[in-house]
Amino acid sequence: MFTSSSSVLIPEVCEVGRGKLKPNQIHWCSGVFTTCEVINSIFQMHPLKSPGPDRLPVLFFHKYLNIVGEDISNLALEILNSGKDPSSINNTGISRIPKCKTPISPNDLRPISLCNIVMKVVTKTIANRIKEILPL
Repeated sequence: MFTSSSSVLIPEVCEVGRGKLKPNQIHWCSGVFTTCEVINSIFQMHPLKSPGPDRLPVLFFHKYLNIVGEDISNLALEILNSGKDPSSINNTGISRIPKCKTPISPNDLRPISLCNIVMKVVTKTIANRIKEILPL
């Protein structure tokens, strides 16, 4: 179940992008992340899609950002800027949603992951930064 028929060698994949970035792009990617970037990431997330292990949707964080925003932002920035190990917040639950009324095989189920909001914010902030330099 959940296996791929082809294998990818990670070192080969990493070599594809090496030497392709301009100095200003490297500077942009390696710069310090800001609170503004983190807050923007929170508001770019769909408010009602897959809540995390705490069962709170992103809408909660949109609505109560004035209360929880500083804590979320500080933790995300600590992970992004200082390289803090995110394993303590990277607990992800995986659930299977049926694609049809009577699922029979694994192909009839869609896996979804329920990630912690801070982890979603961290990955969204990184993705936003990368989007600025990668062509579509």
